Amino acid sequence: MIPVRMILATIAAFALAAPGIAAPMTLASLDGEPTHFLAEKILEEAYAHAGIEVAFVHLPSNRALKESNRGTYDGEVARLPVIEGTYLALVRVPVPLLTIRGYAYGTGPLDDVKQFSDLANRRLGIELGIVVAEKLAADMHPVKLASTEDLVTFLRRGAVDAIFYEGVVDLSGAPYFLPYRSRALHQDTLYHYLHVNHMDRVEIISRALADMQRTGRIDTILAAYQPAAHEILQGSTVTYTGAADR
Repeated sequence: MIPVRMILATIAAFALAAPGIAAPMTLASLDGEPTHFLAEKILEEAYAHAGIEVAFVHLPSNRALKESNRGTYDGEVARLPVIEGTYLALVRVPVPLLTIRGYAYGTGPLDDVKQFSDLANRRLGIELGIVVAEKLAADMHPVKLASTEDLVTFLRRGAVDAIFYEGVVDLSGAPYFLPYRSRALHQDTLYHYLHVNHMDRVEIISRALADMQRTGRIDTILAAYQPAAHEILQGSTVTYTGAADR
């Protein structure tokens, strides 16, 4: 009689090797961040088209990057290419996922702010762990806060003179209606990243995303989930953080 253990091992090996059967993926995403919420919705459909089950783990920004780079998780939902010089085990899926724009929001008019460096004479709040904001504000000694909700709260309290937010939600609209916004100070394209162990899936997901772009499906998803993305901004409590765990 063939041992049960051997039978089970044979079945498991066949399942992994069989065409059309793909191991599930776990991707790191940012907690309470509407841009990543929308990116998740896009990727849910892209992975479904590829026949791959996907789940998301929500973490602070810096921790997510470190864990994904170690291979604890299978990749990052959405990141800027600026991470590539530091997190060498993460491979970009080359089809753009989302385009985001960054604005300053203030307690008064921002007509004099034509570029990011014009914020240097203001007490500036940025979100901790958002790499592009930290690089842009590196010489400005900004106040680093744990969430977008915190940025808005500190601005309204007068604890900062201006905040910088880059994402898919305009803070001058619902639910915050911040009255003073600068011109666009920065624009970025977000990409999906996979751990190097999953190089074989980069082309598969690229094709799925390209098809969704070509058919207009990504725009449809973004329009459908915009109201929910706005609501996400209201989900956190105020926390000041000086250490880089985001």
